[in-house]
Amino acid sequence: MKEKNVIFLYKALRDEINFGIAFLIPLLKKYGYNPSLICWDNETTEEEIISRLSREKGVLLISALSQHWYEMSGSLPKIKEAFDGPVIIGGWHAIISPEDIYPNAGVDGICLGDGEEPILYFLDHYFYGKKCPPIPGLAGKKGYFTEDFWGGHWYVRDLNIYPYAEYDMFPLITQNLIEKGNPFYSPGNLSIRTLSVLSGRGCPFRCNYCNNTCRMQLFPSLTRYLRKIDPEILIFNLAKFKREYDVEVFHFNDELFDFNRKWLNDFLPLYSRKIGLPFSCTVRIDHISEDKIAFMAKHGLKIVIFGLESGDENYRKKYLNKKITDEQIKRGVDLLKRHDLIVLATNMIGMPFETEETMRKTIEMNQELDIDISYFFAWQPLPKTKLAEMALKEGILEEVKVDYYYKVANLKEPPRELVEKMLQIAINVPNSFLRKEVIDRNIEKLKQTQTKKGFLASLFSKSA
Repeated sequence: MKEKNVIFLYKALRDEINFGIAFLIPLLKKYGYNPSLICWDNETTEEEIISRLSREKGVLLISALSQHWYEMSGSLPKIKEAFDGPVIIGGWHAIISPEDIYPNAGVDGICLGDGEEPILYFLDHYFYGKKCPPIPGLAGKKGYFTEDFWGGHWYVRDLNIYPYAEYDMFPLITQNLIEKGNPFYSPGNLSIRTLSVLSGRGCPFRCNYCNNTCRMQLFPSLTRYLRKIDPEILIFNLAKFKREYDVEVFHFNDELFDFNRKWLNDFLPLYSRKIGLPFSCTVRIDHISEDKIAFMAKHGLKIVIFGLESGDENYRKKYLNKKITDEQIKRGVDLLKRHDLIVLATNMIGMPFETEETMRKTIEMNQELDIDISYFFAWQPLPKTKLAEMALKEGILEEVKVDYYYKVANLKEPPRELVEKMLQIAINVPNSFLRKEVIDRNIEKLKQTQTKKGFLASLFSKSA
């Protein structure tokens, strides 16, 4: 039998955690495979990646978001030629747009959903010298597979039967947890050791700009899509991370952390008692309440992230399918601030059909709400999202091709020059997350002028 080597490759701005890979690593170890990890960051060239892979043998599993796929797709035939083994593509782009990937000569197969069982099934056949037959969760080409086929979407029904994520192979773990999900990251400055984790999968809302909506449609029901990890299992793993990585703040990177109130009621008392660290999470600003926020704050919530996206109420309703009024947003932010929480808002600039007025409203609303840290991104046309499809239909977008967040999509309306101008204004406002002094100011707010150990202990003096 061949050596059971599995090489994971993912592309990243720096070295941030890829959650799909993080969850597969311990599963493969459990079944006797030898996983390794290569991060293709912005400082690593194509030549270096190909040279590294030419010395490897086994199975190459590549995880790609849409913006990463368009960057690496041209390299895959060369990678395939250099690498001794099958190449399987997974990740969000593979799930949402597999037909985009299948024709690529560097691809042998595609993971059409969650990867746990389909990947294990393929590996078992390959390493025992067999061709893999058609199964749900994979699309394959004849060669390593018995025939060309599309197996359909597959998903994990119960997150608790698989191992929780492992982070040891990710470079950031040895580099002070400098991670993209860290809400206190800014260039050249990091003072809080934040680790991003997941408590579940899925989001119940259908925003027109989000590929979460596209994924939801692949599930038989909303309840099947919305999955949470058992509180005791999650606590066990968070305690392990706290010990091993000297974590100071946990960031729950779920699309929406608080959608299941029963789960919150079970999890948070355990969290404050057994973990005892501040945490940050994402909420939907019109679905919070006084009792829920008070409960979350009592048990450790200190930083709240919500998607404002556009400061124009009519635009939000008409184009984003985000039926949240300005008044609801103001009430929600006031509620968060009454509980002395640090508030972060995410915003998009340069969406289809926007005008200078709508973009200015977004910038101004962040100031009027006195948001602590404002994230401003250039809108990107994620494949198959309704907003991108509307732009294509109206002829103001020529193709759906995603780039990194700070590059402007090639729209006719609004024009690139206007978007670049407004984006520059946005990222220079007093509360922009790119400004070092904004990060420092909010770190001080979190630490409350106490010593490192003192502030962490005192945060839970009332809830211990």
